[in-house]
Amino acid sequence: MSGNDVPARKVSRAAISEVDEVIQAVGSLEPDLVCISGSLEALKVSWFELEWRTRAWRGLYLSIYQLPKRLILVGSIDDAPELAALEEHTADLLIVETDTKTVSTAELLPRGTQWRALSEFDADLDPWDRVALAAALLNGLQPAALLILGSQAGCEMLALYGGAIRSRTMLFAAATATPDLSVADLLAKYLRNCIPVLSALYGPDEHALHRIAELFGLTAEDQTRLRPLRDWRATSGFLSVSGAED
Repeated sequence: MSGNDVPARKVSRAAISEVDEVIQAVGSLEPDLVCISGSLEALKVSWFELEWRTRAWRGLYLSIYQLPKRLILVGSIDDAPELAALEEHTADLLIVETDTKTVSTAELLPRGTQWRALSEFDADLDPWDRVALAAALLNGLQPAALLILGSQAGCEMLALYGGAIRSRTMLFAAATATPDLSVADLLAKYLRNCIPVLSALYGPDEHALHRIAELFGLTAEDQTRLRPLRDWRATSGFLSVSGAED
């Protein structure tokens, strides 16, 4: 669509009224402003419909009432019992459900937890839309720490942009199934690209982490990033970032 094709509308009376109030307030200081008031009636402005992905992003961003220091991207909240263990660690935290088309009930979350679901803002998002929204959200919020918990959109985002993201955000992930991928399939698809940018990869226990290291032939350096999930409360863990207490 060219600039000439963009439809135009007259300025609303409410907008004109607001401008008139400003003119009256400062008219004695800027007399030339008084001449503007009458011409506003004939002024037309261009307008356009927001693209649907932009509408979803705008709705998501504007719905966040407290900027988080820590962000969790989770495939499905209702399929992530680990979140129930957050307890007192919900201050300065935002949880975003990324993968499911049906919004979770989130009944397992501690009371007062701030959470959102991408499907709240557009139920027809495809997988790449979800990756784009997750990346835009992270770029907009720039939290101190990010945890990927069973989120394929989050893993895809890390694989694509993790190197740039980690310059301002500590990155963590958990070896947890997504709504569409088993743990084995998730690791096979994303582990090699993602582990170099992670501060820690959490697993259920030491035995499972040993199996991951063995199965994927991880280097000694990469093995230092493998931690049991209980360590997310440790001094260097996800929940400790930006002042969370152990």
